[in-house]
Amino acid sequence: MSEPIDLDRWTPPGRDTAGYAVELLRSTHLAEVQSAEDWLAGHPEAAVPALVAALASPSAQPAAVLLGAIGGDDAIPALVEAHGRGGEGLRAAVVRGLEANGSERAVEALRRLGAR
Repeated sequence: MSEPIDLDRWTPPGRDTAGYAVELLRSTHLAEVQSAEDWLAGHPEAAVPALVAALASPSAQPAAVLLGAIGGDDAIPALVEAHGRGGEGLRAAVVRGLEANGSERAVEALRRLGAR
Protein backbone atom coordinates (compact mmCIF):
# COMPACT_ATOMS: atom_id res chain seq x y z
CA MET A 1 0.00 0.00 0.00
CA SER A 2 1.12 3.53 -0.70
CA GLU A 3 2.08 5.97 2.02
CA PRO A 4 -0.80 8.14 3.28
CA ILE A 5 -0.90 11.59 1.77
CA ASP A 6 -0.76 14.59 4.10
CA LEU A 7 -3.49 16.70 2.52
CA ASP A 8 -2.68 19.69 4.68
CA ARG A 9 0.70 19.81 2.92
CA TRP A 10 -0.38 18.40 -0.47
CA THR A 11 -3.34 20.70 -1.17
CA PRO A 12 -2.41 23.11 -3.99
CA PRO A 13 -1.77 26.71 -2.92
CA GLY A 14 -4.92 28.77 -2.80
CA ARG A 15 -7.18 25.73 -2.57
CA ASP A 16 -9.43 24.80 0.32
CA THR A 17 -8.32 21.44 1.75
CA ALA A 18 -11.90 20.24 2.34
CA GLY A 19 -12.92 20.98 -1.24
CA TYR A 20 -9.75 19.40 -2.58
CA ALA A 21 -10.33 16.30 -0.46
CA VAL A 22 -13.87 16.00 -1.83
CA GLU A 23 -12.47 16.08 -5.37
CA LEU A 24 -9.98 13.35 -4.47
CA LEU A 25 -12.85 11.05 -3.49
CA ARG A 26 -13.19 10.42 -7.27
CA SER A 27 -9.51 9.63 -7.78
CA THR A 28 -8.43 6.40 -9.40
CA HIS A 29 -5.53 6.19 -6.93
CA LEU A 30 -6.51 4.34 -3.77
CA ALA A 31 -4.00 6.23 -1.60
CA GLU A 32 -5.55 9.54 -2.65
CA VAL A 33 -9.09 8.32 -1.92
CA GLN A 34 -8.13 6.89 1.46
CA SER A 35 -6.20 10.02 2.41
CA ALA A 36 -9.16 12.19 1.41
CA GLU A 37 -11.57 10.05 3.43
CA ASP A 38 -9.25 10.14 6.45
CA TRP A 39 -8.78 13.91 6.23
CA LEU A 40 -12.51 14.56 5.87
CA ALA A 41 -13.41 12.21 8.73
CA GLY A 42 -10.83 13.91 10.93
CA HIS A 43 -12.11 17.42 10.13
CA PRO A 44 -15.93 17.16 10.29
CA GLU A 45 -16.41 20.89 10.91
CA ALA A 46 -14.88 21.64 7.48
CA ALA A 47 -15.91 18.40 5.82
CA VAL A 48 -19.67 18.41 6.38
CA PRO A 49 -20.40 21.66 4.49
CA ALA A 50 -18.06 20.58 1.67
CA LEU A 51 -19.72 17.16 1.45
CA VAL A 52 -23.22 18.69 1.44
CA ALA A 53 -22.17 20.98 -1.42
CA ALA A 54 -20.68 17.98 -3.23
CA LEU A 55 -24.07 16.26 -3.34
CA ALA A 56 -24.69 18.36 -6.46
CA SER A 57 -21.31 17.60 -8.06
CA PRO A 58 -19.54 14.74 -9.83
CA SER A 59 -18.37 13.65 -6.34
CA ALA A 60 -21.97 13.17 -5.14
CA GLN A 61 -21.90 9.41 -4.68
CA PRO A 62 -18.79 9.10 -2.50
CA ALA A 63 -19.76 12.33 -0.74
CA ALA A 64 -23.16 10.89 0.20
CA VAL A 65 -21.65 7.79 1.75
CA LEU A 66 -19.05 9.71 3.74
CA LEU A 67 -21.50 12.45 4.74
CA GLY A 68 -23.81 9.85 6.21
CA ALA A 69 -20.96 8.31 8.15
CA ILE A 70 -19.57 11.54 9.66
CA GLY A 71 -22.33 14.14 9.36
CA GLY A 72 -24.59 13.03 12.18
CA ASP A 73 -28.28 13.82 12.20
CA ASP A 74 -27.69 17.29 10.74
CA ALA A 75 -26.70 15.64 7.44
CA ILE A 76 -29.92 13.66 7.05
CA PRO A 77 -32.06 16.37 5.37
CA ALA A 78 -29.40 16.99 2.70
CA LEU A 79 -29.10 13.25 2.07
CA VAL A 80 -32.88 12.80 1.79
CA GLU A 81 -33.05 15.72 -0.65
CA ALA A 82 -30.25 14.22 -2.75
CA HIS A 83 -32.07 10.88 -2.79
CA GLY A 84 -35.19 12.59 -4.13
CA ARG A 85 -33.42 14.16 -7.10
CA GLY A 86 -30.72 11.61 -7.76
CA GLY A 87 -30.41 8.75 -10.16
CA GLU A 88 -30.00 5.14 -9.15
CA GLY A 89 -26.32 5.49 -8.20
CA LEU A 90 -26.85 8.52 -5.98
CA ARG A 91 -29.92 6.98 -4.36
CA ALA A 92 -27.92 3.85 -3.53
CA ALA A 93 -25.07 5.98 -2.13
CA VAL A 94 -27.51 7.93 0.06
CA VAL A 95 -28.89 4.66 1.42
CA ARG A 96 -25.34 3.49 2.23
CA GLY A 97 -24.63 6.82 3.92
CA LEU A 98 -27.79 6.65 6.02
CA GLU A 99 -26.99 3.06 6.95
CA ALA A 100 -23.50 4.16 8.02
CA ASN A 101 -25.06 6.92 10.13
CA GLY A 102 -27.13 4.41 12.07
CA SER A 103 -28.98 6.94 14.23
CA GLU A 104 -32.69 6.61 14.92
CA ARG A 105 -33.35 9.56 12.59
CA ALA A 106 -31.31 7.88 9.83
CA VAL A 107 -33.23 4.62 10.28
CA GLU A 108 -36.51 6.56 10.06
CA ALA A 109 -35.29 8.33 6.92
CA LEU A 110 -34.45 4.94 5.39
CA ARG A 111 -37.98 3.76 6.15
CA ARG A 112 -39.49 6.89 4.56
CA LEU A 113 -37.33 6.37 1.48
CA GLY A 114 -38.49 2.76 1.24
CA ALA A 115 -35.02 1.38 1.84
CA ARG A 116 -36.00 -0.56 4.96
